[in-house]
Amino acid sequence: MALGAIDQPTFALIDVDGDGRVSPSEMAKYKHAEGLAEIDLDNDKRVSLSEWKTVRPVSPSEEALFARLDLNRDGYLDESEAVAHITAQEGYRAAFQKMDANGDGHLHWEEYAAGDASSLNVTLVPAKPATGSLTTGPAAMGGTGN
Repeated sequence: MALGAIDQPTFALIDVDGDGRVSPSEMAKYKHAEGLAEIDLDNDKRVSLSEWKTVRPVSPSEEALFARLDLNRDGYLDESEAVAHITAQEGYRAAFQKMDANGDGHLHWEEYAAGDASSLNVTLVPAKPATGSLTTGPAAMGGTGN
C-alpha cells in the first residue's frame, strides 16, 4: 500500500455518517487524529501550548504559529481548529478536488483508491527544514501541506 494510503475498512471508518463517501472534513478529522498522538501528551484529544512546546523547539515563531492555529483563543488546539486549518490549506483542497472524479465534493472508495492518497497527507503541525527554521511547507507526521 502506498504511503498515506488507507485500506477500504479504514475508509469506511472515516465515513462517520455512513453515506459511503468521505467529505473533506471527515478526511481532515482522520488526518488530524492520525498525527495527534505525536503531540497530545496527556491524551485529552487537544494540544496545549505546553505540549506544543515540548514537542516543538521553543521560539517566538512557534508560539505565534500556535496562537494563529488556536482560533477560539482558549489556549488549546482541538479537532475543530485542526479541521479548519487542514481544510483551508490550498494543497489539501486541490488534492481533494483532483481525486473527486465525479465532482460531488466527496470521495467515494473508488475515487480514493484510484487517486494519489499521499496528496491528502496534510496535518496540523508543519515540519521544520533541517536548518531548524520554521516553515509552513511539508507537514510533520507524514504530511505535505502548508
